[in-house]
Amino acid sequence: MNELYTQLLSESKTQTIVVQRFGAPRTVVTANPNNVEYILKKNFENFPKGKPFTDLLGDFLGVGIFNVDGEKWSLQRKLASHEFSVKSLREFVVKILEDEVKNRLLPVLENAVENNIILDMQEVLRRFAFDTICEVSLDTNPSYLDLSSPVPPLVEAFDNASKFSAMRGVEPISAI
Repeated sequence: MNELYTQLLSESKTQTIVVQRFGAPRTVVTANPNNVEYILKKNFENFPKGKPFTDLLGDFLGVGIFNVDGEKWSLQRKLASHEFSVKSLREFVVKILEDEVKNRLLPVLENAVENNIILDMQEVLRRFAFDTICEVSLDTNPSYLDLSSPVPPLVEAFDNASKFSAMRGVEPISAI
C-alpha cells in the first residue's frame, strides 16, 4: 500500500488522492504540505478521525489523544498541555536524544567500524527511534538498539499490534 500510495501521490498534480475500495470508507491521502497544515492546524475540527479510524486502531491506541475526536480530544490535549510546556518538552527530548546518541548509537556505529561489520542503517535507526520514543513516552528503554541482545517483548508486541492494525486497514471489506 505504501508503494502504491507513494506512486499515486507522486503522479498527482495536487499531491492528494482519493482512495475508494469496495466495502471500505472513502479515504483522502495527501502529501501536500499546505493541505497537511490546513487539516492539522488551521481547520482541525472539520477533519475528525471518525469511527472507522477508531475501530481500526482502537485496541492498539485505546481512547487516548491519538485515537479520539471532538470533546475527548480537546480534554486530552488540555491535560497533556498542562503536563508539558513546549520548552520543557523540547529540553526533555533533546536531553534523551543526546544521551541515546552518545551512549548507545555512537558505540554501535564505532563497534561496526572497528570490527568491519556491515550494518543495515535503516534497521539501526529504526531501533534507535524505538528506544528513544519509549524513553520519551514511557520512561523506559527496551534496549532494542543493543544488536547483540534478543528482541525485547515490548518490540514484538508493538510490531504485532502495528502489523495487525495495518492488515485491517488494507482489507477490501472492513468487516474482515
